[in-house]
Amino acid sequence: MLYYLFLLLLLFGCESKKSLEVETSEHRLETRDISYMIWKREGELGPSPLVVISHGFGGKGTNQAWLARDLVRQGYVVATLNHRDFCLCGGFRELWERPLDVQALLDEVTELPYVDSDRIGMVGYSMGSLTALWLGGAQAAKYDREHLIPSPDDVVDDIYFSRLEPLLDAVNYEKGRQTYRDVRIKAYVMLAPTWAWLFTEEGCSSFEPPSLLIASRGDELVNTEANAFVLADWIPKAKLKEVDSRAGHFVFLNQKISYWPHQAYLFEDLEGVDREEIHRVTCAEITQFFRANLL
Repeated sequence: MLYYLFLLLLLFGCESKKSLEVETSEHRLETRDISYMIWKREGELGPSPLVVISHGFGGKGTNQAWLARDLVRQGYVVATLNHRDFCLCGGFRELWERPLDVQALLDEVTELPYVDSDRIGMVGYSMGSLTALWLGGAQAAKYDREHLIPSPDDVVDDIYFSRLEPLLDAVNYEKGRQTYRDVRIKAYVMLAPTWAWLFTEEGCSSFEPPSLLIASRGDELVNTEANAFVLADWIPKAKLKEVDSRAGHFVFLNQKISYWPHQAYLFEDLEGVDREEIHRVTCAEITQFFRANLL
């Protein structure tokens, strides 16, 4: 009986502390010229574990607000940052700038009195998973002109990745092949992982922290078997969880009722896909994972 009670508490853990108020505050990270947000319980806190959330390409830190709020209710402090994926000139920032953003963020937020700097986890969604791979110690051995644009076997729709083609001559490939391992981060979650085509099995063998990969076979952007499945096989301490096979790549974004017509592909799911339920189950999986590896 106690066993089943535990399972119920775990499954509904995202909803179990709704009465707690979530306090947010916006900040500027001057060293990187980006902004970030801190999510925590209202009032005074003792040192609590920290989870950093890295959004997808061109997104923003509030894209996974559903997850940030639930993690706070489970006792975590959350930091969401806004990577500047686009330059003022209209081009793209180098992809390897993203792990530098996270490292600078940690330099600042680990000084906060309510953050336990010995218990830090990270969640990366889509391109945020590439950020996580770098920070976890994986080396992108194939970060070169030939492989930066994925092959048809790696993706389902290359409309986003093909935009990088005009910039191939300006990319600093050497920095992309460097390691950005940050030992302060003890555990990683990757939602809809991508960019596996930049890595090799040997390069992923140096990713030492425990990791949880969550993906759907219905991803309409990347080939899940060539990305999440491959990474789960290559990363030594990786665990793979699948959500509804009809769910798409953007199911891990916030649920929205009102949006502009051109945003429909981000918020409209296939018939029968329950985004709120996927969020709830995903939250329970992440909570269980961090509870085992951070608390």
